[in-house]
Parts: sequence; C-alpha cells; structure tokens
Amino acid sequence: MGEANKVLSDQDSLWCLHEYVEHQARLTPDHIAIVYLDQQLTYKELNQRANQLAKHILKKGLATEELVAVYMERSCEWVISLLAILKAGGCYLPIDPTYPMERIQYILEDSQTRVVLTQSRLADDIPWEGQVIVYEENALQVEEKDDLKQPCSPDQLAYVIYTSGTTGRPKGTMLSHTGIVNLRAVFTTTLQITNEDRIVQFASISFDASIWEVFMALLTGASIYISPKQVIENIHQFETFLHRHHITVATLPPTYAIHLCPEHVYTLKTLVTAGSAASARIVEKWKSHVNYVNAYGPTETSICATLWFSSEYKEGTKNVPIGRPLDHYEVLILSENNQPLGEGEEGELCISGSGLARGYLNQPKLTNEKFIEHPVSPGKKIYKTGDLAKWLPDGNIEFLGRMDHQVKIRGYRIELEEIESVLLDYSDVHEVVVTSTENHRDQQTLCAYMTGTSDLDSDQVKKYALDKLPSYMAPAYYMILDKMPLTPNGKIDRQALPDVQDWLKEKNACPSPPKDRLEEISIKVWEDVLSHSPIGVDNDFYELGGDSINAIQITAKMHALGLRLETRHLLEYPTIRSVKPFIDKGWKTSTEPIEGKVLLTPIQRWFFDQQFTDRDHWNQSVWLYNKEGYSVEILAEVLEELLKHHDGLRTYFVFDQEIEQYVQATDKTKLQLLMFDLSDTLEAENIIYEETKKIQSSLQLTRPPLFKGAVFRTSQGDHLLLIAHHLIIDAVSYTILVEDLELLYEQRLNNKATQLPVKTTPYQEWARRIHDLTCSNEINSQVTYWKSVLEEETVSLLKDIPHDNVPQKDKSTVKISFEAQETTKLLKDANRAYQTDIQDLLLLSVGLALKEWTGAHSYLINVEGHGREYLFEQVDLSRSIGWFTSQYPVILDMKSPGDMSHFIKKIKETTRNVPNRGCLFMPLLYLTDGLQTITPDGYRPEINFNYLGQMDNVYTPRFGCSDLGGGEALGPDGFYNLSPDGEIYFPLSITMWVSRGKLHGSFSFSPGQLIEEANVYEFAHFFKTSLSQLLDHCLKKLSTQNNVDTSLFKDIEMEEVSRVYEVLEDVLD
Repeated sequence: MGEANKVLSDQDSLWCLHEYVEHQARLTPDHIAIVYLDQQLTYKELNQRANQLAKHILKKGLATEELVAVYMERSCEWVISLLAILKAGGCYLPIDPTYPMERIQYILEDSQTRVVLTQSRLADDIPWEGQVIVYEENALQVEEKDDLKQPCSPDQLAYVIYTSGTTGRPKGTMLSHTGIVNLRAVFTTTLQITNEDRIVQFASISFDASIWEVFMALLTGASIYISPKQVIENIHQFETFLHRHHITVATLPPTYAIHLCPEHVYTLKTLVTAGSAASARIVEKWKSHVNYVNAYGPTETSICATLWFSSEYKEGTKNVPIGRPLDHYEVLILSENNQPLGEGEEGELCISGSGLARGYLNQPKLTNEKFIEHPVSPGKKIYKTGDLAKWLPDGNIEFLGRMDHQVKIRGYRIELEEIESVLLDYSDVHEVVVTSTENHRDQQTLCAYMTGTSDLDSDQVKKYALDKLPSYMAPAYYMILDKMPLTPNGKIDRQALPDVQDWLKEKNACPSPPKDRLEEISIKVWEDVLSHSPIGVDNDFYELGGDSINAIQITAKMHALGLRLETRHLLEYPTIRSVKPFIDKGWKTSTEPIEGKVLLTPIQRWFFDQQFTDRDHWNQSVWLYNKEGYSVEILAEVLEELLKHHDGLRTYFVFDQEIEQYVQATDKTKLQLLMFDLSDTLEAENIIYEETKKIQSSLQLTRPPLFKGAVFRTSQGDHLLLIAHHLIIDAVSYTILVEDLELLYEQRLNNKATQLPVKTTPYQEWARRIHDLTCSNEINSQVTYWKSVLEEETVSLLKDIPHDNVPQKDKSTVKISFEAQETTKLLKDANRAYQTDIQDLLLLSVGLALKEWTGAHSYLINVEGHGREYLFEQVDLSRSIGWFTSQYPVILDMKSPGDMSHFIKKIKETTRNVPNRGCLFMPLLYLTDGLQTITPDGYRPEINFNYLGQMDNVYTPRFGCSDLGGGEALGPDGFYNLSPDGEIYFPLSITMWVSRGKLHGSFSFSPGQLIEEANVYEFAHFFKTSLSQLLDHCLKKLSTQNNVDTSLFKDIEMEEVSRVYEVLEDVLD
C-alpha cells in the first residue's frame, strides 16, 4: 500500500487553471481549442473572448472567490464563461438548464449567488431576481482582449458542484484550482494526451466530469469537440460523430460505452469510463481496441483519485478494480474506528491529498463529519467517501459498494433522504422510504415505498417527482403500502419491505397483448433491450428497469427497423400504448437494400430539362491520395460494400416515353475498379491524363452503377480517382462516402468484421416526400415571394444577338485564390462584425464587383445550396447519398450611396428573407404550376454562384487530398467532369471553395455571349478587391467596437448604437 500511495509534497506549478490556458494560447495560438456544431475557436480566440467576458464581469464588482452561476447549454459560450469566471478571480457554479425549476432556484438561493451568466435563449427562464448577464458577443467587443492581471493562487476556489444531499436538499462542494492542476500530469504523462488529440465533451455541465473533459483538452493543448445533446441520445449518431471528427479520447459512463461498437469508432485511442462500476464485459469489449481506463473519484476529490488500466486485466475477473491512487493522493481503507486496514480487509475507502475539497458550501457541520483528521498524519485531512473497498494483492483497490444510504445511479451520487424529502412534500403522501434495488438486469434502480390518503396515486406521484427532481433521481418504481413494516423499537424495517421483483411479477402477470404489427415490433424491441419477457403494451418503461440509456437503445433499434421514435417521447410517454402515436411508420429507413422505382427530384428534372449533348458524361469526381499506397484487393471489396450499403449508387435511368429512375438490386450490380501501375514510368502524368478522360466518359445512364474507381500507382504513392454521375451524388455525399471508405478500409486492414453506421432516410423516400409537399400550404404560400423576385427588373450581361449553345470545350475560365491569412479572416473574425456568414460576404463581393464592372445596380443570381434543409419531421439526411442540391434566385441590389455597412446589412437581410434557404424554389418550379406564368420559357438566369465550402472536410487520414484534383474536382471545372460537347448551362458561372486553408475561385463564361467578355479577368480582379475591402471593413468595425465603452449606451437601442459606430468609423477614416 505504501508503494501504491505516492503523495508528492510539492505542486507541479504555482499556476492557476486559466494561466495554463493563457500559456497555451501563446504557445499554439492558431491550434483549434473548441468545436461545437459549425463553430470553432482557436486557443487565441478562446483566450481573447474569455478575457473580454472576464473584464465585463469584473465591472459588476465581482469579489475574489465570489460564485458566478453559469446557466447555459453546452456550447463554446459555456467554455468561454467558465474560463472568464476563473480569470476574473471568481468561482464557477454550473447549473444545468434541464434541471427542474425548483431545484435551480434552490441552488441559486443556497449558494447566495449574485450574478448569473446565461444565453439569450435561456434568459427568460431563470427563476432569479438577481443580476443576469446575457452572453452576447457583440456587446463584449468593447472590452480589451489582453490577459488580465488579477492575483490568483492555486488554492483559490475554482468551482462549486452541487450533488445530492442527506438533508433533502443538494449540497455544494467547494473545489480549488489545485485539484485540476494536479491532473495535468495525469493527462500528459499517465494518459499521454497531446495537442494532437481530439477529445469529445459528453457530460452534463452540472456533472464534474465535464470539467475533467474540458481541462483534459485545455491543459494539454488538445481540441475539445462538444457533442450536441440530440447526438448523444442516438447511439448511431454518436458513433458517427466520433468517427466524423476523428475523436481520439472519450470519457463515458460504462452503461453508455457498453453499447458502442469499437469497429465504428476506430480513431478512438483512449476510453475512460467513470461514474459507476465497470464490468468485465465492457473490459473484454474494448481492451483490444483502445487504451481502456477505469477511473474513480468522488466530487470531493477533484473528480478523479484512482485509475486502473486494462493492461492489468486478468481473465476470470468479476469485479473490475478502480486502480491505484494518482500522484498527490493517498488512499486508506479504514475500519469503523478509523484505523488503517491491510490487504483483503474490507473497510471504508478514505482519500487524502492536495486535491481534496475545501468542504461543503455553508455546511460546516457536514464538512467536519466528512473531512476528518488524518489517522496517521496529524495536521492533514482525509475524506470519508462512504464507499466500501479493500486492497488487492497487486496494490489495486476493489470497490465493494456503499456503506450508507447514498447510492450511485447511472454515474450520479444520490442521497436517498433527498428524494424522500421531496416526495413527502406531496400532499397525499404520509410516509415514504426510498431504496436502491437491483432490477432483473442487475442494474441499480430506485424504488419508493409510500403510505398516504385514499387518493394517493402512484402515477401522479411519479409525475410530481419528475417535475421536482433531475431525471436520474426520480424512482423507477412507486409502491403504495397500507402501512410501513416496523422493527420492535418502532423504526421502519427496510429489510421487511416488499421485494420489488415479486411486486412487478404480480403487477405484470397478465400483460396487455399487442393489437397490430407496430405494437408487436415495439414489444419485441422492448423485450430485447430491457431483457424482460413478457411485456405488454401497458407495461411501464421505468418499472421495467428502463433509463435514458435504454431509451436511446430502443430508439436506435426502432430506427434500424425503419421506425422513427425520438428518445424524449419515450421518456415522456413510458408505455407502448402511450408512445405509439409518436412512432413514425412512414419513415422507411431500413438496413435492407432498397431497389425499384424512384421519383425524379426537381434538380434531376432541371438536368434533363437542359437537354445536354452527351448527358451521360456530367460527373462529379474526387481525387484521393496515400503516400504508402493502397491494397487494391481491399479497396475493391470495400467499394463493393459501399455499393451495397448506399442504394443511390446503384441508380440508373430508363428512357421511354418518359424518363424514369430506378435502383438496381445488389446482386445485379458490379463495381469496376481499375488499376494502373505507373511506378516505373516517366510518362505517369500523361498516362493519368489520358486514362482519366476515358474513365470520365465511360458512364452510361442506362447501365448501373454510375460510379467507378481507378487507382494510379506512382513512385510517390497511390492516387485514387472516384467518379459518379452528378445525377446520383453531390459534394456532401462524397464526404459521407469517403468517411465510410476510411472506416471499412481500416476494419478490413485489421481483419475485423466490416460494419457501417445505420442508414438514414434514403433518396427514394426523400423524393417521395418532396413530391407530397407540393400539395401543402407551406410550399404554395411561397409563390408570392418567388414571383416578386423573378419580376424584379435586373440588368442583362448578354449581348443583344442570337445565342448559339456554347460547348464546354469552348468555355473560358479565370481562376483566383486568396492567401491563408485572408481566408482565415473570411472563415472567422470578419463575420462577427455583422453576424453574417461566409456566403453573405462572398455574394456581396460578387455584387460589388458586378457594379464596378458594368456600372449597373441590380442583378439576378442563381445560387446553389446543399439542399439538405430541415423540411420534414423525422427525416434524417446526415448519411444519405444522392443529388440534393437546391437552386434559387437572389437579387443583388447595389443601389446605395456606397456605404459598406449598408451593403452588408442589405445582403444579410436579403439572404435571411429567403424562405427555407431556397430549397423549395425548384419544387415549385418543376412540380407545380405556381411559377409558370413568370417563367414560361423556363428559369434561365445568366449568372450562377456556388460556394462548395471547406473541401478539406472531404478527406481523411488514409484518404487524403491528391495534388491531381483538390477542391475543384467536385465542381464543374474539375478535369473532364463534364463532356467537352455538353453545353455551358450558365453564361457566367462562379464557383468558390476552400482547400488547404486557402479560398479559391473559378469564373467560367461563354465566349461571344457576355457584354464585357474581354474583361472577365477584370471582373475577377474586382471580386478579389471587393472581398479584401469587405474583410478589412469588418475587422475595422470590430476594432472600433473594442475601443468604445458600451456602458455609455445602456439605455440606447442597438440600432442607435450601430449608427454611433458608423459615425466613429467615418471619423477614424
């Protein structure tokens, strides 16, 4: 035991947590710190924004160690707020917005918090009359970005976490910087986390595991990826999230991790489980795939006190140890008399060390009970965990359970007295006892035994409990008794309480049978997940032992069967009969291959409407590269599997009286993968050029698959070309395809069974839904808007002469690119000035360049979008392959005195007013008569704009970007994507994309058609100049805001403040 306990006398450093982050921001300023949805912040940006918020908080008179509550959803703003509070010398108090309001109000009152930080969407929900600071980025721009000089020491309070309490109310545990600072050495040395790691953020902000996750990244320079709540609630989506973002480190409850498939998350290097006991089953599942670690530590010990590694696992182990103490900690197993026990002797696990909590907020008596004098080292404190444990012969510790009425449910420590106290407040309850019991699946769950009035109703008590308690604290079972069993001395005899399983057997002896196929399927899924049979349509999900993890499993299994059910509905309506109305039977996703007829979508109708010469040759392609080369045999097998999994890749067309689209059966479709070994030839480049032309022109719409591959082996590595006809694919689809290619290739390379994430809504179903939508009020209500756009008077760029169709081989192209520094401005800071997005600034640059080029003021632009907008309930396109592209007209109105701010606000207003991001314009045009009077000759705009996005997202570690293609390979200017004889479909086509950190642009046009044809080079130059000026203006506006004290504007509307900024900009000019 002496060797197991290695308490270090000195701290690693005298720095506080935020000072490490400041150091990291100086060390790697441009390294990504946080990613959430489409937001990402570098260490420099994170540090600067936290500095600004900290200075704003200090203006509220914040005292050292004063608590600041953070009432936020998990987001970049949440992490910024946590850091800002520490920088300001305050103490972070997280409050989960999903908690019942009564609990939130109690925490705010008990903590005596004076300031609450929140997000605008939550501000109205806070039951609080104190000071509320709404996080608004624009309002913070007035603050300086430099680091603060607030005095701080590691023993200063850093955070307070509220956990369940014995008094019937939650208690706040006070922790200093020291405990988490100590973990830095654990992260870097023990777990070997580096700045190359990507760490998923999974835990609720009210759970101290979230602090572990955040600082595991920020103390090591790694990147943290915050998983959205709805993703966590779907096992398959979470696996996709880990895979898509190449997550390398995860900390998860063992009850969640057991349901993940290691083969689906092969980028994961380290898996830490914590919060509840780990089983031998989970170790067996993960130990050969990752560095598996089992962690233990109460909140009172700064999250983690011991670690166990699966490298020590022994076959036949039943109870997985919790490991050995970390540096800075000492663990003793104490007897009832607080004397140390030896190997094999059972006693209370007690912890000492520099990471111990200061105690409980405003509860000195409880603090003294739990933090006692060290029995061996006078002058030191040791924390009594209440956990029963023993030393093993190898120096590890085995956890044996609890010694008191505190239990752990789904990783949360719960005091049963707190639940009893809440239930006793229900008017019809006279007595209540809450116990922890094992359900039929050997999982800990809660049961409430009650006596009360004749009106006492267990269902009503359950609803009351869910309103008053966090979901993890609400009992699963509610048993009404005539009277409580008593011991001879008159106390409640807990041992004599009825057995829950016997009660359930009696209650569910005659389960209600299913009445239709849907109920039969639901029962089978429930029985499978809950390991209970028989189950009826009126059996209660919670009484059957169900929890949120099981709900996620059930919805995932329903999903795989083509039935869509949201987790929240199952938790709210916990019987098959009550939840049945929320199951979408029309959602046709299935694991089985799809074949048969598919309705033509609007974008496909547009394609055939163009009547292109050589319509078979109209492709999208991607070039991939690996220096080490590929196994052609594995590639061939993997591509065949992709062909079977993604039904849209087996699409073909029949041309009879009408054009029809079909998906061929899997057994009739064979993929062609060509192999060219050019490693010994000096003519490799010329051969690749010629063979690519042949491959690109080889597809035939009537002969599936419209998808091919070719490997070109050179002395520098292998290049893989994938091509598909654009009718069956788009840029987003290629991202999905390459991700799956990487996953399957890695599985095959490591001799593992191949398995892909579950399918999402197929193109066939989406096409049907789009056609059905044309009869709805929603789409027809947009006719007026689109008519007003199409009737707008705009300038023509075409010469007033008859125009022959110009073939692709005669088109001219001007290409431009921006340096990485300017591209970074566009992708990050510039859009903060006016809350624009990238496309806003690019479109405005087109408009400004057109105005400069032609002298006119109004232009109609055809804008292409990805088209995967939210249109239908329970349609998921996240893994769907097909051509979803939308096209819609936008008017660029350049009539203005020339003020840049006016133009930016105008384009922002224009794009925000486009209904459904334009994705219903094409259905209106091609599937209804609503716009026929406006476009009798068809919709034929002169200018097309397409921002393809950040093309680096397409590539993966093994399938990187080839120099033969790059970002433009997916666009119309990709080499030989389009037939040289096919017609140019827009007189002027502008395509933009970001590749390898740089913005690129392509301006393709029809010679002989444009008024200013000779000066398209000049137009491209005007575009580049306009965008640079726009970026400078936006950054200058941010700088102006940073030098203005917004406290002067506290009673002025934001519109007026904006005008003041504009005046200041003019003065500065």
